[in-house]
Amino acid sequence: TKNQETEVANLLLQFGEELAQAKAANSTDVFTTITEDNVEIIQNHILNGNSYNNLLYSGQFEEMSMDANILGLLEHIPGIKVNAELLYKEADYYLEDTPEFVSKSYPFLFELTYDEQEKKWLVQSEDKWNTVQNATHVLKGSNTLYEPDQETIKTAKVDIIKEEIEYFMGRFLYASVDAINNNSMSFVEYLMTKDGPSLKETTDYIANMKEKGITQILLSFSVDKVEEKETDVWQVAYTAEYRTFYPDKETIKKFKTVSIVKKVDGQWLADELISTDEI
Repeated sequence: TKNQETEVANLLLQFGEELAQAKAANSTDVFTTITEDNVEIIQNHILNGNSYNNLLYSGQFEEMSMDANILGLLEHIPGIKVNAELLYKEADYYLEDTPEFVSKSYPFLFELTYDEQEKKWLVQSEDKWNTVQNATHVLKGSNTLYEPDQETIKTAKVDIIKEEIEYFMGRFLYASVDAINNNSMSFVEYLMTKDGPSLKETTDYIANMKEKGITQILLSFSVDKVEEKETDVWQVAYTAEYRTFYPDKETIKKFKTVSIVKKVDGQWLADELISTDEI
């Protein structure tokens, strides 16, 4: 009926508004217009793309157009499918960049179900589809600008730093093993601060390993947690597994280590070993 068409159009208008909010907050918590099954779909296929690429989102919802003539029944569940298009002015950008807004249109084939308890339509899924050619309903969005809040920005910053530290720790740990096996600090000292405890600790450790005739292979490592202690000073907890060769045997052991790393002149450097425990 015409009333049902209006209900569906209003639902998709609200969905379009909530989608901009969700992308800015990088969270599906804002949605009131989708089914539980669709939460995972939107997280995996829409929100995670920016997260994986360390991108932030700002945008405003401008318009929803729907063609009620392109409408059909779903086969696998009770519901309908309808062609609608969402128009935004938006920007995807890195933390250190200024957003550059452009107009983007997203045509979808929406699958909708009706919640009998709530007495309202819900979006079951949204697939890329054809542009709406002959709109029967055109509704204006709020044009409210949705931007990342401070918590979202903080999380993005930590994710970026963690990625940088993971790369650095890989270089540092492999270089440390090379230094042990070749009995030479030249393999690793350029990755440490000149005035931090790590330089002397590592020098003594390499000398001790040489005296005992021990060599190593780094089998694997993973950064478990990073925490900012002060500007450009981060505490990193990581797990590393080694195959260690003694004069009379070999072992495989895994260690949980906490260290301090610093960013000096744009370069990450190991500064201090806090603790290391076999697990």
